[in-house]
Amino acid sequence: MKATHELLKETPEQYELTLFTLWLEWCEKKTHSPEQLQKLLSNNALFNWWRDNLKTFERYFADDVEFYYETLDATTLKDIYRDYAGVIHKHYSKALIKRALA
Repeated sequence: MKATHELLKETPEQYELTLFTLWLEWCEKKTHSPEQLQKLLSNNALFNWWRDNLKTFERYFADDVEFYYETLDATTLKDIYRDYAGVIHKHYSKALIKRALA
């Protein structure tokens, strides 16, 4: 199976930016102030939990586009990926968020 960045037709650096954008969006949805946002963004345990969960949705994405991604343009692939990755906004670890904000 190809790496996610290859399926997205992105360089590893572009993919890192994609991940950071998703992480920032996720944290923004869980906070009410810039101070809270900073606490979540900088919490390694929470990031690791989030990244592990995102990998699940990335596997679903890979399974669905693996055989036809070459026929799609990068914009369409990114839209499909964001649909899969967007599901993570419904998931969170209450305990880790509480610890991060303490």
